[in-house]
Amino acid sequence: MKKILLIHGNPEQNFEFQNILESAGFNTYITVGETDGLKIADRYMPDIMICDLDNNEKELGVIKKLNENSSTECIPLLVITSTPNNAHIRAVMELGADDVLVKPIICESLLRSINKRLRKIEVLREHLTDKIISTENAFSNQSK
Repeated sequence: MKKILLIHGNPEQNFEFQNILESAGFNTYITVGETDGLKIADRYMPDIMICDLDNNEKELGVIKKLNENSSTECIPLLVITSTPNNAHIRAVMELGADDVLVKPIICESLLRSINKRLRKIEVLREHLTDKIISTENAFSNQSK
């Protein structure tokens, strides 16, 4: 079961897509605030992270901190924002977010984005495995 970490900014509001993600077969971890989110990301190494903080500066700060940590910098990150500001969206993407979804979002869009990132990881893993096997075979054949 793939793990999704949601870094959520509003303790009074449940993440509206938790049931949908769990129904789709994902194991979800929800944290409130960026500090707990960063700790959980480092400890549990989720397959995907979703940042839904509703604060532009906090969103950018989380992305920077995730990228500074070698354990979390390669985990796909989706940012859900209420800001349709193109400059902010561009800044989020340039810092390393894999996708930005502007509220209100449709659950199908979120699931498509998650599944696309998971598929890319799987394809990359397959390519790297093939390269390793090919390299090992080349060395094995040279030593004969």
